[in-house]
Amino acid sequence: MKKTVNTSHVRSINQRAVLDAIYQLETTSRAELARILNMSKPSMADNVADLLEIGIIREIGEGACSKGGGRKPVLLSFCDNFKYIIAMDFHYNNSLFALSNLKGEILNEFTIHQTPMSDFHSWARMCINAVAMLMSAQNITNDDLAAIAVSAPGILDIKENHYIVSSKFGEFNVAYLEEQLSQSFGAPILIKNSTNAAALGEFYYGAGMGCENMLYISCGQGVGAGLILGGKLYEGSHMAAGEFGYFVFPETDSFTGGDSVQGDSAGRCAADGGAAAGRSADGGASAGRSADGGAAAGRSADGRAADAGFAAGKEAGIRSASGFAAWPKKHVRLEDRISIDSILDLINAHMPAELARGQSPEEGGIAFPRMIALWEEGNPYIGSFVDKISYELGCAVCCLQSVFDCQKIILGGEYLAFARQLIPALQQLMDAHCPVPVSVAGSQMKDKGTVLGLITTCREFYFTRICSR
Repeated sequence: MKKTVNTSHVRSINQRAVLDAIYQLETTSRAELARILNMSKPSMADNVADLLEIGIIREIGEGACSKGGGRKPVLLSFCDNFKYIIAMDFHYNNSLFALSNLKGEILNEFTIHQTPMSDFHSWARMCINAVAMLMSAQNITNDDLAAIAVSAPGILDIKENHYIVSSKFGEFNVAYLEEQLSQSFGAPILIKNSTNAAALGEFYYGAGMGCENMLYISCGQGVGAGLILGGKLYEGSHMAAGEFGYFVFPETDSFTGGDSVQGDSAGRCAADGGAAAGRSADGGASAGRSADGGAAAGRSADGRAADAGFAAGKEAGIRSASGFAAWPKKHVRLEDRISIDSILDLINAHMPAELARGQSPEEGGIAFPRMIALWEEGNPYIGSFVDKISYELGCAVCCLQSVFDCQKIILGGEYLAFARQLIPALQQLMDAHCPVPVSVAGSQMKDKGTVLGLITTCREFYFTRICSR
């Protein structure tokens, strides 16, 4: 069967290749581009002419003659400020707004201590005002915008208009926010999962540079992963890849009649492998650090009893042909075990008297900034909860690495504040249990990673758009 070639599609591919090359090079010429891209000179001339007409590239004068002499080449350069990008990201207790040019240079940014969790519609109105302020300060109009990008929690399948957002984020309404921004500014609105955006930022600008396969872990406000596979962001068939916060665990240890999993014993995997955390059955007793920091981390006898109980249960025919009646009836997600809100609930529910005396009634318990401060002071009670995070997160990350076999694992999110304890613990579990261990590193971009990933997403979108006209 004779196959036809879509010349328009081929032209779009060639023009995008030319634009990408000019973007990456400081200055270049038509002849150099033709050589680099293995493209004919007439085809190169046509593509460059189109991009010059659009205005996204420009001629900046003549270059030096080649060694063989001849005419001086006309040099080409990318127009950094041809269009602008606005990126919006929100964290546990603030929202960040940034304006950049197409080159990714952040020209203006500011933070507002307001999040969508309290009052979503007020936050959405604030976002519109913040974008207007950024544009006014830079003296740009709606026509100058390439796109506006917003980070959002949860599973976001824009094509299917399908959004799954945890109730912990209040009334977060992706469609409403997109509609309000579009009506106000008339620019394309791109919604990106916040962890995926952070993974892109780390991949292009941070600790993931040079990796073909990278696993970015975000843990704190939520629990999720961004996957870079084969040099590209992998989002899955339903835009739900990396949502390992949905990993489930039995709510109770039904095989041994034990207590809630929130109250299980877990050994500390600290940076020096030194302190043993003692927890009561309900997860509330404070952890005791050993005087010399030399006790080995490990599971308690309770954990071994649970394993033995499960084995005995199997032998007794728990999974019999009659069904799974003996299996746990309720399960809890990993995110509901180790996210900030869940950990703070446990901390405040079982706070030692001496720690409670330091809290004023108005504070209503320890908040996350105070948790960080107490951990930095070496408080053993708070340290025991960082142990819990380290162990449960580390086990999940080992499972992910065993499946995806990435070159590097990068930790980000609010819990990066505990990197000094978390990263060695994750590395210890990785070395002990993964078939091919890899290094675990902290995010280099930190709070800026998501914004940089959003800017990259917008630029890619805009380049594709203008090359597909």
